[in-house]
Amino acid sequence: MDIHRSLAQRLADQHITTDLLQQLASTGPGALIIANRKAGEYRLTHHRYLRPTQGETVVYAYGDLTHDWDTALLISPHDPWDHITQAANTLAHTCLEWQPWEPITSTRRHFQGQLRQAMFEQGFLLLRRPMFTDRGGMHRLDDTYLDTTRPEITITIAVPYPEPDRGSPIITWCTRRGVFQGCTRSNSGQGARPFAQDVRTNITRVFDQR
Repeated sequence: MDIHRSLAQRLADQHITTDLLQQLASTGPGALIIANRKAGEYRLTHHRYLRPTQGETVVYAYGDLTHDWDTALLISPHDPWDHITQAANTLAHTCLEWQPWEPITSTRRHFQGQLRQAMFEQGFLLLRRPMFTDRGGMHRLDDTYLDTTRPEITITIAVPYPEPDRGSPIITWCTRRGVFQGCTRSNSGQGARPFAQDVRTNITRVFDQR
């Protein structure tokens, strides 16, 4: 039955189109391309529409596009969109194959979903596709956000995967115009909204003093 097909299998014959990427570009920060399990296709959405219970799989984002654009211009100066489209599809399919979203059903990431919503409420927009890593024996999923009140600042939050325990460490680091500004280590016990509020408070405190 179709329900037993992995997400990678469901979307094996689907492609991110140039038109979809151009819509991503015109939407700007917060724009995301997701793999939609029910429809079996890639769709454009925005961070504001992500909900903790939906378990969306983000495969490409506005920040990925801006990051890849300079390379695309160098490799294919006459048609950078063609290169970007090929690269985005390769990245999306690879992401679905090697990242541990399944094997059969998507893993619910309740805290991460709640945190994404709480960060949006605090004025942060999801900028890049999530990155999975298991370095140092810690399985984690990293989300990178743009601070809309200070667009030169990005925040990356590394959350234990698939779901943090109450005392699990969460690592947050900040860059300003691409330069590392420092990191903090906390835990998920306080909940997603207080955590996001602390991020906003710390950013305001640190950068208002400079």
